[in-house]
Amino acid sequence: MGDLAVGVHAGVGASGAGDRHAFTGELAERLLEALAIDGLFDAVAGGDSFPVCKPHPDHIRGVIRMAGGDTAAAVMVGDTGIDIAAARAAAIPVVACTFGYATEPIAALKPDAIISHYSELDAAVRALLAGAPVAAPQPSAS
Repeated sequence: MGDLAVGVHAGVGASGAGDRHAFTGELAERLLEALAIDGLFDAVAGGDSFPVCKPHPDHIRGVIRMAGGDTAAAVMVGDTGIDIAAARAAAIPVVACTFGYATEPIAALKPDAIISHYSELDAAVRALLAGAPVAAPQPSAS
């Protein structure tokens, strides 16, 4: 998470599409451990962690509380329309990833910022927390 990580509380809020018990907190934790990135997060929640799951705003709010964060200073990072809808419902700015599971062009979902690589995350989050507009990433020349 680069320089942004100092003082940041990070959490994962995973949920199954259509079945809140499909992607449990335990499964999310095992996946993060297998990827050797479990130490980056203060909280991990699945679709079974709360009475509701995304896109309900209380799923996102619950993850923020579990991580020790504050919804007034939170930013959601997601890669699907459900993630963006959850952030909108919780009144939290959202960074969308062009790499992920979205079935539609991520820009069409109108997130507050779009990143095409995690190296762009620090700048996007800082800009959103400062209230500045975030430019969309430019396609890379191949």
